[in-house]
Amino acid sequence: MHVVYWIHLRQQTNPFLEGYVGLANDLERMWRRHKRNVDVLRTKRNGFPLYVAFLKHGLDRFQFEVLVHGLDKWSAHNFEYALRPHAHIGYNLEVGGYRLAA
Repeated sequence: MHVVYWIHLRQQTNPFLEGYVGLANDLERMWRRHKRNVDVLRTKRNGFPLYVAFLKHGLDRFQFEVLVHGLDKWSAHNFEYALRPHAHIGYNLEVGGYRLAA
């Protein structure tokens, strides 16, 4: 089963426009990966907006919230796409959901 989650600053209230939306089948592993990627950013200086925001504001100012759980993979991708139908919404760089190979 999959979940769609939203990582956002505590004052942000709109998952359609703010924060980062993702999906996972193991939330604990996904959250650890996001936090670990902050350390990668410190050494490599990549420009992923979510990790730049983590460094700028501090992890303690963010909330990790499950928006929907218990979905099959296809439904989770569709839900993510509904929240991120275009690239560059909130901290997401890409469109949510399944992407067709070029």
